[in-house]
Amino acid sequence: MTELREQTRTRREQLRQARERALRLLQGGATSLQAAAAMTEAVESLLRQMIDDVLTVSPEVDEKRLAAFLAVVAVGGTGRGDMAPFSDLDLLLLRRGPLPKDIERWVDRLIPYVYDVFMYAGHAVRSVEECLAMAEAHTEVATGLIDARCLWGREREVQRMHELLRRHCRRRYREFVERVVAERTTESGPLGMTAQQLEPDLKCSAGGLRDAHLIRWIAFARHGTTDIDTLRLKGVLGRTDARRLVTCYEYLLRLRFELHARHGKPHDVLTREDQQWIAAARGFRNTPARSDVEQFMQEYFQHSMELAELARRFVSVNRPVPWRVRTRRAFWSRRVGAAFLIRPDQLDVVRRRLPAVCSDLNGLLRIYDTAAAFQVPPAPLLEERIKQSVASLPERPPTSDESRRFLRILSFPGRQGQILRSMYSTGTLERVLPEFRRIRCLLQVSHYHRFTVDEHTLRVLEAADELLQDTGSLGSVYRSIRHKELLHLAMLLHDIGKGESEDHCVVGERIAHDVARRMQLRDAQRELLATLVRHHLLMADVAFRQDIQDPSVLQSFARILGSPEALRMLYVLTAADLIGVGPHAWTKWKAELLENLFENAMVVLSGMHSRFYWEQRLHRVTEQVRTAFLERTATECPPETALAFLEKELPELSPNYLMNTPPERIAADLAEIRTLQRGEIRVIVTASPETQTIEYRVITDVDFSEGCSHRIAGALTALSNEILSAQITTTRHGKVIDSFRVRDVDAPDGHIPEHRRRQVVECIERVVRREVPVEELFRRFQRFGRGATPPVAAPQPTRVVVDADSAELCTVVTVFAHDRPGLLYTICRAAFDLGISIQLAKIATSIDQVADVFYVTDLQGRKITDPERLQEIRQTLTDRLTEFELKGYKQFQRPTALGTTGR
Repeated sequence: MTELREQTRTRREQLRQARERALRLLQGGATSLQAAAAMTEAVESLLRQMIDDVLTVSPEVDEKRLAAFLAVVAVGGTGRGDMAPFSDLDLLLLRRGPLPKDIERWVDRLIPYVYDVFMYAGHAVRSVEECLAMAEAHTEVATGLIDARCLWGREREVQRMHELLRRHCRRRYREFVERVVAERTTESGPLGMTAQQLEPDLKCSAGGLRDAHLIRWIAFARHGTTDIDTLRLKGVLGRTDARRLVTCYEYLLRLRFELHARHGKPHDVLTREDQQWIAAARGFRNTPARSDVEQFMQEYFQHSMELAELARRFVSVNRPVPWRVRTRRAFWSRRVGAAFLIRPDQLDVVRRRLPAVCSDLNGLLRIYDTAAAFQVPPAPLLEERIKQSVASLPERPPTSDESRRFLRILSFPGRQGQILRSMYSTGTLERVLPEFRRIRCLLQVSHYHRFTVDEHTLRVLEAADELLQDTGSLGSVYRSIRHKELLHLAMLLHDIGKGESEDHCVVGERIAHDVARRMQLRDAQRELLATLVRHHLLMADVAFRQDIQDPSVLQSFARILGSPEALRMLYVLTAADLIGVGPHAWTKWKAELLENLFENAMVVLSGMHSRFYWEQRLHRVTEQVRTAFLERTATECPPETALAFLEKELPELSPNYLMNTPPERIAADLAEIRTLQRGEIRVIVTASPETQTIEYRVITDVDFSEGCSHRIAGALTALSNEILSAQITTTRHGKVIDSFRVRDVDAPDGHIPEHRRRQVVECIERVVRREVPVEELFRRFQRFGRGATPPVAAPQPTRVVVDADSAELCTVVTVFAHDRPGLLYTICRAAFDLGISIQLAKIATSIDQVADVFYVTDLQGRKITDPERLQEIRQTLTDRLTEFELKGYKQFQRPTALGTTGR
C-alpha cells in the first residue's frame, strides 16, 4: 500500500495534465464532443495503469485469473464517453459469481486508490443478475447501464449483461419509459419542465444534457441503439432533428467544459456571475438596448429550448399509449367536417386530408381553431407535421382572414396556455403574430422574474386558464369578461416591448396599436388593447406601493382605465402576470390587496361614491379587530374596559395600516399598546422558518418617535440583517408601530439562536433610546467575514420621485434604487435630517425593481406642497443616494481578510 500512496501523486498529476490537454483541444478549435472523447480516453488509459499498479503490489493475484472473474466497466457519463474535466468517474466492477478472497483483497486495494486519485468517483461491485435486479428497482441504475463499456477484464460478461438489459427494456418498454420520464420530470426541478430558468443547471434543468440522454434511453429501449446516425437511418430521427440534437448537445457540453475549467471542480449551474464571465469571454458586448449577458443567455436559451422541444416531441411520439386510452379513443372519436377527428384527449386530421390542411397558414390555424373550440391539443404526430409545414411556408404578413381566425382561437378560455404553447413550439404563433419573435428566449435580468420573457408570457396564459375554475373574485371576474380574445391578446403582448432601451410599456403600446390595426380591431378595442399593454404594471404599482385608502389615488387610477371592462381585464391580467412570474410571486396578501383595489375602483367607475364604500370596508375591518382584541384580552381586563380602550385608540390608527394589516396582527399590536408604559420600548420577535426570515416589530410611544425608523434600520443593518421588507407606521398621537422583516446573514438557514435575538433586540432598544449612536454600532460590529457584495446584474440609475398630488394628506416620496445593505437606513436618515416625518412606508421589491415608497409630512403633520421644499427633498435624497451607490454602501459591508468589503 505504501507503493500505491507514492503512485497516487503521479497519477493525480497525469489526471491534471489530461484535463489541461482536453481544455487546450477545445481552445484550439476542437469540438466539445472531441474534447470530451479525449478526456474520456485519457481517464480510461489512466485507469488501466492504476489497475496495473494494483496488480504489481498484489503478487498473489494472477492477472488472467482476475480477468476471468472480474470486469471493470464504465457506466453513465464515463460509458458514454462525454466526460468533462471534473465529471464523476462512474465504475462498475462486474463479477462472475462470488469472488475469491485474494480477488476481494485486490478490489479492496483498487477502490481507495481510485478515490484518492479521482476524488469525484462512484462504484459498485455486482453480478449480472444483481445489476438487472437493481435496474428493475432503480431507474438511475438502468439508465447508467445502457451506456456500459468494458474497460478491462471479461468483456463477454459485459456483453451478456447488455443484451439481457436490452431484452428487459423491450419486454417492459411501457414501464421503463414511464419511469425514466417521471424521473426526468422530477430531476428538472420544482419550477416544472421549462428550458428557460434564469440560472439553469446545464445537466439537469429542462433543456439540459439530460434531455439528450433521455432521447438515448428511450431509443435504446424502443429501437435497441443509442447511436444518432443509426436512429436517423432507421427514420426514428429526421435529418434536421438529428443535426439539431448534435448541435445543442455540443453547445451545452462546451459550456460545461468552460464552467469546470473556471471553477476547478464539478460545477454545472450557470449562475449570474458565470453568465457575466462567459458573455465577456465569448465577445458579447453591451448595447443601448441589450446587455452582453442578455445576448449570451438568449443564445443559450435558443439551444436549451430547442433541445427540450426535441426531447418532448421524441417522448410524445415514442411513448406507449395504454390500451385503455386506445380503446377510449376508438369508441369516442368523432369526425368534425371532412378533415378533423376529435378524440377525448387530442385532435387529429384525417390522413388523406393532411396535405391539404397543412398546405398554408390558414389551414394550420384551422387546426388550432378546432382544437381550441373542442378544448383538446393537437396529437403529437400532427404537431410534427405542423412544424414541418411551417418551415416551408413563405415569409409574409398574415392576411385579415388569418388574423380573424387567430382572434377566434384566442376567444376560447380554458386551454389557451396549452394551445398557444403548441402554436409557439411549431412556429405557427410567430407566423400569425410576427412580433412575438422579438421576445423568443429573451432574458429578463431581474431578481424578480424566474423565466425568459416568452416562457413567462405563456405561463401568464396558463395562469388565466386556471382562473376559469377559481371560485373567488378573480374567477368570477374572468368569467364575466365578454371579449376574452382582447384580454388574451393583451397577455401575449404585455411584455412584447422588452429588449429595447426604451420603457417596454411604451414600446409595447406602439406594437399593440400596430397589431390591432393589422387585425382590423375597432377603434375602441384598439384603444383598450393599447391601454392594457401600456399600463399592465399600473394595478400592481398602485396596490403595492400607494395608499389605496386615499380617494384621490383611486380616482386617478380609475381615470386612466376609463371603463369597468378595462378594469376587469387589467385585474385579471395583473393577477395572471404575477402568477406567471414564479411560485413565490403570488401570495394571499397580494391577492387581497389587488381585490381591494379592484372592488374600490369598480365603485368609482360604476358611479357610487367611494367614501361610502371605504366606510363599509373599514367598518368590517374594525369589527374583525374588535372581535380579535376582545378574545385576546378576555382574561386580562373586563370587556367594557377593552371596548373603551378600542374606542379611544382605533381612530388614531391610519386607514392604510388598518386595511393592509391582518386583523389578528392589529389586535396584537393594540394589546401591546394597551399595556405600554411611558418611555417603554417593546420589540416582538417572530421567526418564520418556512421563509428563513425573522420579523422585529417595534412598538413605542411618542417619546422616541422622532427618527425612530432610521435608527432601527441602522441597528439591524449593523448587525448583518438584510432588510427584506418594512412597514413604518406612526399613529396620530405619535405612537410607533414599525415592522422589519429581515434575513440574518449570520444565520442563512433561518435558525436564529436565542442569544442572537437578544443581542439584536438590545441594540434596537439602545439606539431608539439614543443611548448609542448607530455609527457606533457599525464600528463595533464590523468584523472579518464575507466577501464583497456582488455587482448589480443590470445597473439602472437611482431615481427619486416626489409627488405632492397623488395623496390627500401626505407627500409621496418614491425611491428607485439597487437593493444594497444600508439603503433603508440611508433613506430614513436623510428624511430625519431634512426634518420630515415618515407617516407610512412600504418597503418591498416591486414588479421590475426595488422601490421604497414613503408617505411623509412636515414635523407638524402637514402635507408638504411648497415647490422649493419639494425640490430640496428630491435633490437631497438624490445626492445622498448617489453617494451611497458610488461608495457609501461600503461602510455597511464587512471587511474581509483581503481588505475587500462584504454585505
